[in-house]
Amino acid sequence: MTHSDMSDHESNGSVHEYDDYADDGSDAGSVAYSVGYDTDEQLRDFSHFPDESRSEILDNNDDELDEDDHNPCEEDHSGSAQLPVQEKSKVVAKKKGKKTFGLPLDRASFETFIDHNTTLDDEGYPKLPNGKTVFVRHPGQTLTNWGTFAFTYKTSGGGFQEKRPDWRTVRFACLGVVICSNAECDYLGSPPTARGKIAEMKDTPIKCPAALCSEYLRHIPCEDTICRLDEHLPTGWGIIRHAGFHVHPWPRRGKPDKLSISKFGERVVNNPSVGPLQHKVGRAPAGKQEIKTASAIHPAFGNLHRTGYYRRKLLVDAGVIPEKKIPGSGDSFILDMIHWAKLGLRMISSSFLPENTHMTFQTPWMAEQFLAREEDGGVYSGGLLSDVTYKFFANGYLMTTSMYQSVIHRWIPIQLTWLYGLSEEHYVAHFQALMKQIKDAQLLPAERDILVRQVVDFSAAQKNGFIRAYMDVFDVTDRAQALGKLRGCQEHFRASVTRIRRNLNVIPRHQQVSFTFSLTL
Repeated sequence: MTHSDMSDHESNGSVHEYDDYADDGSDAGSVAYSVGYDTDEQLRDFSHFPDESRSEILDNNDDELDEDDHNPCEEDHSGSAQLPVQEKSKVVAKKKGKKTFGLPLDRASFETFIDHNTTLDDEGYPKLPNGKTVFVRHPGQTLTNWGTFAFTYKTSGGGFQEKRPDWRTVRFACLGVVICSNAECDYLGSPPTARGKIAEMKDTPIKCPAALCSEYLRHIPCEDTICRLDEHLPTGWGIIRHAGFHVHPWPRRGKPDKLSISKFGERVVNNPSVGPLQHKVGRAPAGKQEIKTASAIHPAFGNLHRTGYYRRKLLVDAGVIPEKKIPGSGDSFILDMIHWAKLGLRMISSSFLPENTHMTFQTPWMAEQFLAREEDGGVYSGGLLSDVTYKFFANGYLMTTSMYQSVIHRWIPIQLTWLYGLSEEHYVAHFQALMKQIKDAQLLPAERDILVRQVVDFSAAQKNGFIRAYMDVFDVTDRAQALGKLRGCQEHFRASVTRIRRNLNVIPRHQQVSFTFSLTL
């Protein structure tokens, strides 16, 4: 079948070449079979791509033809220089060795074509397009995942343009995949989308987050694919065109797509009494039918906390349960406290007095990790990190003390405190609850001093709160001894210096250079 692509009229009247998409052995409007990725081996295997090596696919251009092959461009537009401007716009440009799609002005000439190695969702939408896939959305057709894809990408365009107000164009650039350098590790992560973060991965190696894996991650870019979406706003007609092959495994996305959320929403609303754990492990229906789990809809629902988040959000959106932010909704506060306690979130310290209003929480697992012994029999020696999150609660602040877990390569919280203020008294309450656990464990003085070491920001109230709590719990009278257990956070120090440097009332403009130079000494 043949698909003609047409470019928009260029203001400079330049002539572009015309390319046909030919697929041998397929009739017009035919749909090639979709090839999905069902196993980890398929995800990491490159054998399902055309009979070219990975480097050849990356290096070769879609538009290049063998010397013996017939080039339709030569026949169709040998006299393109004599074409009127209207005809010159009906072509596809070649820029910098890549095929770029033009504006599909002749909408009737386009038909859907699903190339090999393209994965479709249940509505027939190409969520993982590959090859020369073309997908047409007709007016009135509803597609849940329209305009989104299951690979990680960056977009450009999408805004209003005066030259073509009836059209909306979005270009998608695949970012590839992040894999582990260990061939036996099946980690397939999404590349970071923030500016410069992929380049930072080369300069600062990142350890693989998989448990018990000590290798480092590396980024596999996607360099020879383009994807473009065009929508005709007055009619709702739209087209997605793709070119090139993704010669990399697909990343595992941590978030479900829109269609999967919609399916999960139907299941949640029809069974509002079913909790997140039951959705995760599944419930056996009547008879001997197969147990249906939420992860069968999308692998992201295999995470219990994510499943719980989407369940509550969907029930609130459907009006089945009230939104938590509604003030004074019955006994919701007391019932939530009881509910959290049943789930293991214990309140180990609380006060509703004006000077130190706070609530401190901890699970048994957090307490166990905090006091756990290392492989050599010693206590945890990596230092504790305490920080305050300002916008987590509508009223108050969240203070978290974390430790580094060497098995999962993550910082994990070991104590959480809701603070109604940031005074010295509030910090004393948090650190007292933490240090009382160390004292009750009856550790040796040397082990106690190792475990209590803290990294805090440069808040005077937080520093003084730690010192007062240490002196009170361990009956120490030497303030310097308590201060010796504290370390400052370099990032907080850098932010403080930046705020001071930008304040021209403190550092005048003519002293900016000398002030910056003094910091490097």
